[in-house]
Amino acid sequence: MRLHLQPRLLAAVLAFIFWLYGVVMVLYLIEPLYSLRGPVEARIALLWYHVWFLGNPVQVQVFEAARVYSVPVLAAALLALETGLAQAYIVLRNARPGTASIAAFTASLIALVAAGVLRALLRLLERGVDMLTGSYQLRTSAGLIVLGREVVETSRFMELGAWLALVLAGVLVVLSLLYILATGVLEESSTSAGKIAANEAAAG
Repeated sequence: MRLHLQPRLLAAVLAFIFWLYGVVMVLYLIEPLYSLRGPVEARIALLWYHVWFLGNPVQVQVFEAARVYSVPVLAAALLALETGLAQAYIVLRNARPGTASIAAFTASLIALVAAGVLRALLRLLERGVDMLTGSYQLRTSAGLIVLGREVVETSRFMELGAWLALVLAGVLVVLSLLYILATGVLEESSTSAGKIAANEAAAG
């Protein structure tokens, strides 16, 4: 089944959306999503963080885990950028898409999974921030000293970026599937397989 769509036009749209998705994901991973002021000073992103308690650097296991789990998401973002570049090459060179349409569909599925993982990482980061917020007190020989409460600032990009990545990934899946149908690569593959089977039967 071959749809009457322009593969080159689909490749151009896919190139743009893959690039947009990749840029959004990379920015989301490196942009500080939380800033804390108070006894605990912190700037927290998914791929990095800095936390100080009364001026001393502190390591937080939840944020360490978020860094590790963010690496595959970064790989998916870089794959999206590479796929967008490949589609742009097809458009500029007026090249035959061939199996590039299947590669684009595979990359779109990976992008969709990565967008879902991103939302899970956001919940993990939120849990870590909740652990740091509250009122801090210090007990000394002179009595109880109240150090103050935390002020948490959230990036405006946080919720918008996560939803945008998910929507873009969904659009990529649909367009990539249409791209496969428009190029007829599956039909050509089945035809080639049928010819090979017929030749083998004739030879036997």
